Amino acid sequence: MATIDANTQKTIGLCVLALGMAIGLGILAARSLTQPILTLVTASHKIALGKFDQPPIQVSSIRELKILADSFNHMSHEIQQSRSQLEEYARSLEQRVLDRTQDLAKEVQDRQQAEEQATAATAQLNAVLAAMNELIFVFDRAGRHLKIPATGHKMLLYNPSQVRIGRSLYEVFPAEIADRFMSHIQQTLDTQTTQSVEYSLIINGQEIWSDASISPIDQNSVVWVARNVTARKHAEQELKQAKLAADAASRAKSEFLANMSHELRSPLNAILGFAQLLSRHSQKPDEQENIDIIIRSGEHLLALINSVLDLSKIEAGRATLTPTDFDLDYFLDDLGAMFHLRAVQKNLHLEIDRAPNVPRFIQADQTKLRQVLINLLSNAVKFTDRGSIVVTIERGTLPSPVPLLSFTIADTGQGIAPAELATLFEAFVQTATGKSTHEGTGLGLSISQKFVQLMGGKITVHSEVGHGSRFAFQIPVGVVEAAQVKPKQPSRRVVP
Repeated sequence: MATIDANTQKTIGLCVLALGMAIGLGILAARSLTQPILTLVTASHKIALGKFDQPPIQVSSIRELKILADSFNHMSHEIQQSRSQLEEYARSLEQRVLDRTQDLAKEVQDRQQAEEQATAATAQLNAVLAAMNELIFVFDRAGRHLKIPATGHKMLLYNPSQVRIGRSLYEVFPAEIADRFMSHIQQTLDTQTTQSVEYSLIINGQEIWSDASISPIDQNSVVWVARNVTARKHAEQELKQAKLAADAASRAKSEFLANMSHELRSPLNAILGFAQLLSRHSQKPDEQENIDIIIRSGEHLLALINSVLDLSKIEAGRATLTPTDFDLDYFLDDLGAMFHLRAVQKNLHLEIDRAPNVPRFIQADQTKLRQVLINLLSNAVKFTDRGSIVVTIERGTLPSPVPLLSFTIADTGQGIAPAELATLFEAFVQTATGKSTHEGTGLGLSISQKFVQLMGGKITVHSEVGHGSRFAFQIPVGVVEAAQVKPKQPSRRVVP
C-alpha cells in the first residue's frame, strides 16, 4: 500500500507539475499570440484616429501574424500616401478656388469699370451728337428708320412729328423723294461704299438744303449723316451771281479796250513818227537827247498799250489764230538779230539752236509765236546779268496726231523764288526782282501763257534762285513745202 500511495503521490505530483507546465506554456503561447494582435489593434485605432506617421509593426514569431502585420503595414502606408495626396489635392483645390474667386472678383470689377466707361462714353457720344451740326440716321434695306436724332427739328432737316423708329421713308416723304433716297441706300448696300448726296426739302414752307454722307454698317443697314448747308448754298448762289456780274463787267471792259485799239494807237504812232522825223534832221545834241527820250517813252507806252489790248482781246474772247506758212530758219534768225545787240550790251552769250529733225517750213500763227518768244527772251535778257541765254527748238515728245515743236528758253539769271511761281502767270503780277527793276507791266508772261494755250500748248517753268530759269512749251504745227512759203519780211512789233 505504501508503494501504491507513493506512486500515487508521485503520479499526482507529476500531473500537477505537468499541468503547471502546460498552463505556463499556454500562457506564454497565448501571450505570444495576443501581443502582436493587440499591437495591430492599437495601430488600427491610431489609424482610425488619423495618426498615419507611426512606425511599421514588426512581428517575427508567427508566420501568419507576420504576413498579417506586413499587410497591415502596407495598408497603413497606402492609406498614408492616399491621405497625403488627398491633402495635396485639397490644398491645390483650395488654391484654385481662391485663384478663381480672385479672378471672378477681378472680372466683376473689370465688368463694372467697363460698364461705367461705356456709360460715360455713351453720355459723351450723346453730348457730342447733340452738339455737332450733323444729324445721324440709321436705315435698314427697306428704308425703315432704325435710329433717329433727337435734335433734328432744331436744324430744320426733317419734321420730327413725322419721323418715328420703324417708319419707312415712304411714310415720311413724297414718293419721288423716297425713291431717290432708297436708290442711294440700295447703291450703298450693293457697293459697300460711301455715297455722297446733296438734296433739298421743303420744310415748314422753306427750302432746306442738306449734304449727306451714306455709309454701310453691314449688309442690311446704313448710317445717313446729314448737314444743313442752306447758308452755304445761298452764299454759292450769291457768289455765282456776283461772278456773273463781274464777268459781264470784265467783258464790257475788255470789249471797250479792244474796240479802242485804233483810237489809242493812232495818235501815239503819229507822235512816234514825228519824233523819228525830227531825229533825222536834228543837229543839236541836247535836242537829239530829248527826241530820243520822246521816242523811248513812246515805244514803251506803245508796248504797254499793245500788251493791254492783247490781254483785253483774250479776255473778251476776240483773240483768234491766224496760221501762216513761214520759214522757221528766217524766223529764228530775225529773232536772234532783234536781241543780239541787247545781249552784247550786257556781255551775254545768246544762242538759238534748231535740232536737225525740226522741219524748216511750217504753218503756225507766226505773230503770236513771235510775241511769246519776244516776251520770254525780253525777260531772260532783263534778268540775266552774266552767263548765257539759250533758245532750243526740238521735235515735241508728247503723243499727238500732228507734229509738235518744243521751244525752250533757258538763262543763267537771277531765278524765281518758289513762292512766286504760283502767281507768275497772273496779269499785272511781277516777281520781287521785276518790281525792283521798275521795268515791265507784269503782262508779258500772262499774255504768253494765254497765247500758248490758244495755239494748243501749255507753258511750264522751272527755276532756282541764283541759278536761272527755264521756260518751255510745245505747240502743234503744220509741215509745208518750201514752194508754199512766200518770201517776205516778217511783221515786227515793238519789243516791250
